[in-house]
Amino acid sequence: MSWISYQEWQRQDSQNRPDISLADGYLAGAAVSLQVRADEVWIAEILGQEDHSNRRDDGALDALSGPRRELLSRLTETRSSLTGAQNTYVPTLDVAEDGEFDLAGWASGFLEAMGPDLDMWYYHLAGSRECALLGLLGTHAVGPMGDAGKAHIAAHEKRQDLEMLQARSWEFIPGLLRVLYERKVELGDLGA
Repeated sequence: MSWISYQEWQRQDSQNRPDISLADGYLAGAAVSLQVRADEVWIAEILGQEDHSNRRDDGALDALSGPRRELLSRLTETRSSLTGAQNTYVPTLDVAEDGEFDLAGWASGFLEAMGPDLDMWYYHLAGSRECALLGLLGTHAVGPMGDAGKAHIAAHEKRQDLEMLQARSWEFIPGLLRVLYERKVELGDLGA
C-alpha cells in the first residue's frame, strides 16, 4: 500500500498529525469496532476534519483528497484481508532503534478507535485467549492504559512469561484481528 500522499501531509506538521503506524492501528480498530459509523467519519477523525467530502464547493479536489483516498484504501484493504479465505492482514509498525518492532503507535491508534467498545469486547471475549491478547496489546499503548497494563505485568506472578508474550505481541495481531472481525460479524447478526 502506498502512503505517499499521507506521508507528505503528515510531514507538514509531524508533531500534530498521526504517523502512519498510529493511523494504521486506528483503521484496524475501526475495522473491528462495534460502533456503526461511516468510513468517512473514521477517516475524518485521523485527518482532523469535520468535512468528509473530497471536493470543495467549486468542485476542485481539496488538499486532503490524497491522504483521504489512501486511508480509505487501507481501511478497505484491512477489512478485505480479514474476510478472505486466508488472513493476510499485516500491520504497519514502526521499528525501534534496536531493530525490534515498536507497537506504541499502532496499539495507541487501535485502542483509540476501539476505546468506546473495550468494555463490550472484554465482556464478549471473557475467559478467552483473545481477551488476554487484547490486554497484552494494550500494554503497548501510550498513556494510562499502557501504563496500567505494564504495572499489572510487573506485579504479576508470571511476570517473565507475560513479558515474553508482550515482546512478541506483533506476532498475534493478525490472528487477534481476524477473531475480533469474525466475532463482530456474529454480533452484528445477533443485533449486538
